[in-house]
Amino acid sequence: MKIKQTLALCGTALLSVGLLASCGTKTSVPAKIDVKSGTYVLESGKTAESGEGWLALNVGIKNTSGSTMNGIYDGSFKLYDSKGNQLSTESVYGNDNSKFKTLQAGNLSPDKTLDGYIAFQVDKGEKYELHFSPMPSGADKKPDDIVVKVDTSKYKDPTKELTTLAQSYVDSVFLGKTGVKSELTNDLTKAHNDFNTLFSKKFPQESEIQDYYTPSQAELGKIVTSFEAENAKRGKVEYGISEMFPDYAVVTVSPTVLKFSDVNADSIMETWENQNEGKFDDYDAAMTAASKYLVQNISQKFANTPTSQPSNMNKGGEKLILTKEKSGKWTVDDKDSDKNYDFKNIQSDFMGGMDNY
Repeated sequence: MKIKQTLALCGTALLSVGLLASCGTKTSVPAKIDVKSGTYVLESGKTAESGEGWLALNVGIKNTSGSTMNGIYDGSFKLYDSKGNQLSTESVYGNDNSKFKTLQAGNLSPDKTLDGYIAFQVDKGEKYELHFSPMPSGADKKPDDIVVKVDTSKYKDPTKELTTLAQSYVDSVFLGKTGVKSELTNDLTKAHNDFNTLFSKKFPQESEIQDYYTPSQAELGKIVTSFEAENAKRGKVEYGISEMFPDYAVVTVSPTVLKFSDVNADSIMETWENQNEGKFDDYDAAMTAASKYLVQNISQKFANTPTSQPSNMNKGGEKLILTKEKSGKWTVDDKDSDKNYDFKNIQSDFMGGMDNY
């Protein structure tokens, strides 16, 4: 019959354009992959060889298949270099103080999006292909990989920036250098003044001079600034990256500086004793005069004091914590807290090893 023939022709036409085979709102490409951003990261305890880095890509997966996508996880992604070599995702867990979150495993409903970071160890500057392999649904044939081009040269490695920021803080606050340019949000002038105040307070306590003599602020100021100036002139500071995430970083600080235990204070006291032999009958009066003489002359010994690494410095250096603000600028955490105990160590190192607890 003509109607039967017409229906048959119509059915053939529908199949030819895929209207019947693609039930509901399914599409031939089950997902859309978007690399939203990328940055180089470093987890505590890990290292990267020269020219390599841990590239974290912030990817978004939108389900365009019309049905639930099951079993999405970081292993659904693979990275391929120009020679076809496969790189699997690396486990990077971030830090409790960072908002950095890796892609979480799960299922994805139609038209919904799942996003998070996936990390690969790459050669900086090289080009790769990112492959997403969707899980087949039921008895369906496994879908083709969805491929996105990745040019690692487009992504920023903050290592140099973070090192420069840490150096600007150390130079300004602990070494008293002037004219230092810094992009930190910290008020470095105030931070330097606060450090000098702490230094001036600790010196009489640690040297036990305060038991006999109370130095003036001018005398203490001379000691502190002279000590800083000598460290700035002859000291050295090495920097490294211990942790690095988009909003949180730890820079290691390893100073080679003056220690008060190496300052030849004995020669000062010997000179005073030779000049004042037999002049005092009262012990306390003699100790007061000797302590004053030490305060007024100790700065002269700094130039001949050797530099060395602090005796109690943590292996690998002290940890200086930086956090990124909403403005996009970084801040050195110089607050006293349980999560920032290394900062007291840094202060102690640049105060010649004086106890800071």
